[in-house]
Amino acid sequence: MEATCPRAESKDRRGSITYLWARALGLLSSCLLLYCNSSHSAETPGSALIQELRDYYPTWRPTLGRLSWQTDSIPCQPFNSEATGLSRLVCRQVENPRRKLPKHLRLKLRALTAGSRDPSAVHALGLWHFSHYRPGRPRTLERTKAALKHAISIAPKQQELWVDLAVLHLAEAAESENPRALIKALTATERAASLAPESLAIRCNRALIFEYLFLRHQAHSARQQCSEAAGQRPAGEPAFLRDVAIESSQELRERIFETALPEWGQALLDAQPDLASSRLEAAIITSQALARATSDYSALSAALTISRAARHQARSLALGHIAYREGRKALSTMNNARALEALNQAVRHLRGGASPFAAWAELSLAAVEARLGLYSQAQNRCHRLRKIPDFEDFPILALLIDWTEAWIQARQGNF
Repeated sequence: MEATCPRAESKDRRGSITYLWARALGLLSSCLLLYCNSSHSAETPGSALIQELRDYYPTWRPTLGRLSWQTDSIPCQPFNSEATGLSRLVCRQVENPRRKLPKHLRLKLRALTAGSRDPSAVHALGLWHFSHYRPGRPRTLERTKAALKHAISIAPKQQELWVDLAVLHLAEAAESENPRALIKALTATERAASLAPESLAIRCNRALIFEYLFLRHQAHSARQQCSEAAGQRPAGEPAFLRDVAIESSQELRERIFETALPEWGQALLDAQPDLASSRLEAAIITSQALARATSDYSALSAALTISRAARHQARSLALGHIAYREGRKALSTMNNARALEALNQAVRHLRGGASPFAAWAELSLAAVEARLGLYSQAQNRCHRLRKIPDFEDFPILALLIDWTEAWIQARQGNF
C-alpha cells in the first residue's frame, strides 16, 4: 500500500478567527500534555542554550532536511559536487561550524549536560556533536544519535527532538548509502507530526524523504504542502527555480520529461511554432538549473537535442516525447499493454531523432516487461543501458537502473 500524506489545512479555515482561537487553546492543552512544565518549557536553561547555538551557527545546515529551528531556506550545496544518489543529501557548510565555541558556551554546555534530565540541554549537546559532522566521520553521527535518543527517553513527546532525529537519519542514509535509513527518517518525521501541529520542517522533510524513496505522487503532494507552509511562489518562477532544482529535483525532472517536452512536441505537430518555442525554452532553462543542482544532464541533453535537430528529426522527437508521456501515464494506471505499446513507440522515435532520452524510455519499458514476467528481457535491457554513450553524465539514470534491477530480482523472489 502506498504511503499517504496528511492534507494541508485549507487557507479559509486557517484564516478563521474562531479556528485560530480554538487552535490557540489546543496548543495550550498540548503544551501541558507535552512536558511543558518547569523542566520542559521554552524557559529552561537548555532551551536558552539551543537558542545560543542557533545564533552562533546562523547558516548551518547539515543536510537537505531542515532542522527543527530552521524556518528559512538556508542554501545547501552538496558536500561533494560529483556526488550522486543519497550522498547528495549532505550539505557543504557555508561557514565552518567546527570553530571553537566561545569559552562561556563551552562551559555552559558542559555544566548543563552533565547528568542532566533537561531534554533541551541534552538536545543542545546532540546538535553540537552534529555540527562537527563531515562525510566519512560516522562516529560523530553516533554521538549525535546517542544524545538525541537520550533526550527522547526523557521527553518522548517533544516534537523538535523527533524532527532533528529525522535529519540525523538523512545524514546516516548519505553516509552509508543505505535507503533503509530513509525509512527511519520518515518514521521519525511522522512521529513528530503526530505530537503537535506540523511545522514547516516536518512538511518539507516529508517531501524530501518521499522524493528520495521515489514515491513521486506522495512527494508532489508533500512538496505542495511545504511550499504553502513557506509561503513560496509557484515552482515555475525563476527566483524559486534554484531551490526547487536542489530540494525537489525528481519532481522538476518529471515536469520536464512528462509535461514540458511532450507539450513542445504537441505544439510542433499542431503547427504552433510560438507555443513550441516557449515550451522548449522553459525546458532548457529548468534543465540547466537541474544539471547544476544534480550533475545529471539527462534533461538538458534531451532539450538541447531538440534545439539542434533538423526538421525531420524534430518530428520524430516530438512523436517520441508524446509517446513517452502516454507510456508513463499507462504505467501509472497499471495498463501494461498500452504502456508496452507507447514506450516501444517512444524508444523507436527517440532513437530516430538521436536523442539520449531514449534510454529513459527504455528503462520504463524494462519496468513494464518485468511486470509482464519478461524478467530476462527486462534484465538484459538494463545491462544494455549501462553501455550507452556518455553514461557517466547520467548518474540519476544509473541510480534508477540499479533500483530497477533490484526490483526485478525482488519480483522473482531473489532477496
